[in-house]
Amino acid sequence: MHLSLALGATALALSVLPAQRRITSPKLAFGKKVGADKFLANYTQLTSYWKTLEAESDRMTLEEIGKTSYGQPMLMAIVSSPANLKKRQRYRKIAERLCHARGIDRLMADQLADEGRAVIWIDAGMHATESVAAQNIIELTYRMCSRNDAETRRILDNVILLVCPANPDGMEMVANAYMATGRVGGLPVLYQRYVGHDNNRDFYASNQKETRAINRMLYRRWFPQIIYNHHQSAPRGTVIFTPPFRDPFNYNVDPRVVRGIEIVSAHMTHRFARENKPGVISRTGAPYSTWWNGGLRTTTYFHNMIGILTESFGHPTPRKLTQALNRRLPYGDYPMPVATQTWHARQTIEYLQTANLAILDYASRYRKELLFDIWQMGKAAIAKGRKDHWTVTPRLVAEAKKRKDNTAFTDPELRDARAYVLPADQLDLTAVRRFIDRLVACGVEVHRASADFGAGFARFPKGSWVVLCDQAFRAHVRDMFEPQWHPDDLGNGGEPVRPYDSAGWTLAMQMGVQFDRVYDRIQAKLERVEDVGVDAGSVTDGSAGWLFTHYDGGSYRAMNHLLSLGDRVHWLRSRTRIGGRAWPAGTCFVENRAGGARRVRDLAKRFGVSFTGILKRPPSKLLEIRRPRIGLFDVFGGNMPTGWTQFVLQEFGFTPKLVFGKRVAEGDLRKDFDVLLFCTGLPNLSQRPRSRRPVRISDATIEKLQKALPAFEDWSNISDRRVVLTKSNALAPLEKFVSGGGTLIAIGGQASAAIRMFDFPVRTGTFVDGDGGKPRATNRSEFFIPGSLVRLAPAKGLMLTWGVQRNLVGMFRRSPVFEATEDSSQGSAQVAVRYTKKDTLASGWAIGTNHLHGKAAVLSMSFGAGNVFLFGPDMLYRGQPDATFKLVFNAILGGPARAE
Repeated sequence: MHLSLALGATALALSVLPAQRRITSPKLAFGKKVGADKFLANYTQLTSYWKTLEAESDRMTLEEIGKTSYGQPMLMAIVSSPANLKKRQRYRKIAERLCHARGIDRLMADQLADEGRAVIWIDAGMHATESVAAQNIIELTYRMCSRNDAETRRILDNVILLVCPANPDGMEMVANAYMATGRVGGLPVLYQRYVGHDNNRDFYASNQKETRAINRMLYRRWFPQIIYNHHQSAPRGTVIFTPPFRDPFNYNVDPRVVRGIEIVSAHMTHRFARENKPGVISRTGAPYSTWWNGGLRTTTYFHNMIGILTESFGHPTPRKLTQALNRRLPYGDYPMPVATQTWHARQTIEYLQTANLAILDYASRYRKELLFDIWQMGKAAIAKGRKDHWTVTPRLVAEAKKRKDNTAFTDPELRDARAYVLPADQLDLTAVRRFIDRLVACGVEVHRASADFGAGFARFPKGSWVVLCDQAFRAHVRDMFEPQWHPDDLGNGGEPVRPYDSAGWTLAMQMGVQFDRVYDRIQAKLERVEDVGVDAGSVTDGSAGWLFTHYDGGSYRAMNHLLSLGDRVHWLRSRTRIGGRAWPAGTCFVENRAGGARRVRDLAKRFGVSFTGILKRPPSKLLEIRRPRIGLFDVFGGNMPTGWTQFVLQEFGFTPKLVFGKRVAEGDLRKDFDVLLFCTGLPNLSQRPRSRRPVRISDATIEKLQKALPAFEDWSNISDRRVVLTKSNALAPLEKFVSGGGTLIAIGGQASAAIRMFDFPVRTGTFVDGDGGKPRATNRSEFFIPGSLVRLAPAKGLMLTWGVQRNLVGMFRRSPVFEATEDSSQGSAQVAVRYTKKDTLASGWAIGTNHLHGKAAVLSMSFGAGNVFLFGPDMLYRGQPDATFKLVFNAILGGPARAE
């Protein structure tokens, strides 16, 4: 009888499972298993296979979420039960409403959470040379579409899974190159156009197309509760790193996010142990924290989402995994050491499926709790934004300690803002629009005033932007407007522990937008901003030409466009009164010629720049701007700061041409270039030179790459990229270029190299008195600034600082500090920007800022008939600091300019 009951139960269970059509396996599609030795599927194969799964399975549908930087379609797979997929728009809307939390009470939240489905995002392949991790999502989608076990069905019934290859272009290039050469890496270019590894540093700035596509899915469309971001490589001698992460965590983030990371991670690590998979390390095993906002998984924390990162070991060619002796003994963060062995990519694939399924299993079991929790966090954020609240920061704690009581935590002068207002009458409206665009791209609610209004003691004009803090993404709002005050993180010996990434990054400061904090409720007519457009500038008639501001970033786009059409553009060299108005030095003047009125009206509409017509040529002296021929130096494999520079210049209408070592060594550079810009590659002529090693890649390998790489770029010049600049092949051509009237721009460490190369009388570094009074370089305990914003003081009246705001900050990250020596009193060195003499740290963490006080940050050096501009801070940092872009733009345009 028991046997018949069991058979009946089995028959009943089978009867509720719909018949599965035959699902093509990856092995059948590719001829190899995912993770097979010496095999990588490229993005073309992935998309083809996914389309096969979509056709064969009713559990998966595909959505194109955007285009990549090289123009490929960017696909996302949506995987769930057939019933859920039919209602996916309803479940998407539930996720959105619960995430935003506005207008939903506890009862409604409970009902929606009960009805909804957990939304889980899993991506891989962002860093394309982390190639095995990228392959694992092929296996994941196959298993979810083909398996019929109880766990899979429970997951499909309770979860909507979003799967996305985060860097399709990189996956295509890396896989093709590996299959042709047997090497992962060795590409002649960055594995994502412009940014390479920094593609995972772009998520609050939303500069790149891939970033925008992903952010749209996360913060404007699907609102997942858990985001899982696959990476490689694992800490040495381990198989995989999983959270929890080390401290500090960002004080703006809801503590439930931190606890959510811990509980999801515990579910993962427990599953690894249950499946007897050793080599799993957490927390102290790696430098990752939850402080920084900017990575795919870290930006989610500021949106009340649980972000998970793993870093796994593996290579398509089998590699030896060696367990170090100091990790043979188990400890809390590494309880099951892995034995030394030869490791195959297929083993990594199996580990990553364990991690995937652990997250999906957790989400399927705690679907309602995940949905309800994200509502609770959103509701709490809205409540904080509607009342007086004090976010506890290291600065606030320091103030309380100074007072020796708790009054700092209730002092009205120290409370959080309830709103931020960006006035519509500030000088650089292009920067404001770009800033607002980045907020909207990350799902922040932004409004615009339809009439003049007052708030506090200030009045604001119609068109001003308002960002209210009573919204679910309040943490992200505060993080974009307010300084980050990183806590002191010191090692056992008192030395500072370097953060995983930047310590301070306040985007409003970097972009130079002016805003007011409002501490009470705003009474104004506001309209929601969905997409950031351009308000057309005004144009008045001018028979002689038009004047337009140098302060608005859009002016550079306008200048470059006019120059490309052959118009004559000038800068006023001094403050001049024209038409009853005082125009500052640097004001742009474009001469009127045939069709000029039509062109400036078009530019006013496109770029929001206003043009004031004048009846006669300006009486003051002018500087004629010519369209510069820009050479941007790059190296084999690409360079991220170079890529960012190329991206920023193109965004503002410049047309840089990449230059490689072979062309520099050939000489006669003035023939082709007016400006050479170096973010990398200059020869290091220090006493202990650490020049780049020659690129060891054979002609045969280059030929294979040229045949294998997709037609994203012209690969015919790969050989040119191999030439490394040295003293013998670069010094004479570059000296001749500058002395002959060329402009050389060097940023960051390249500025130090240029100082040595041209033998400029400038000392770089920070120093203290050592033994016998002899200066020595500071150590980390004396001077340490790990990626933070510092205040800068631009000099007045210099061409380089025309149009640059007074309250300027710059990104300092291992930046050279300049000090002109007494030998430079001959007029050859000009300090354009200094570090401020007090309150130097604007956002982040710093030790020993007194070593910066009054020192030079930007130098203009003359050399023969040309100029060398030296920039210490990262003026183009990851495409973010519009305010300091202008210094570099002025150097590019002003260096080759000619006085009339």
